[in-house]
Amino acid sequence: MRLGRDSGAQRRADGFGHAPDGERPRVAVVGAGIGGLTLAGAMAARGVPYVVYEQTRELAEVGAGVQLSPNAIRPLLRLGLGPALREHAVRIEGRHQVGGVAGGVVEVVQHGDEGAA
Repeated sequence: MRLGRDSGAQRRADGFGHAPDGERPRVAVVGAGIGGLTLAGAMAARGVPYVVYEQTRELAEVGAGVQLSPNAIRPLLRLGLGPALREHAVRIEGRHQVGGVAGGVVEVVQHGDEGAA
């Protein structure tokens, strides 16, 4: 699905993306990744109609690990996802940054509790 100038999408008289008085806006969320599903959750929490478009036929784990910083976790907590995060997430205690030709440890960073769910 393509949205844009040449996609055949109709521009409304009041401007693209604005709902007429008394009508709720409709949101197309493109992608069911962390960002897309977070946006969908925020829209649902506010009663805004939305549709999530995802190219895969089935959502499933793909084997990749994802690390979210405290700044990324805070909006998820505001959406009420703290219990799910505590149940499924794995907290890391720190990280080693490796670099250079020899692949040696350049920096060790210990993580605190500021991002705890």
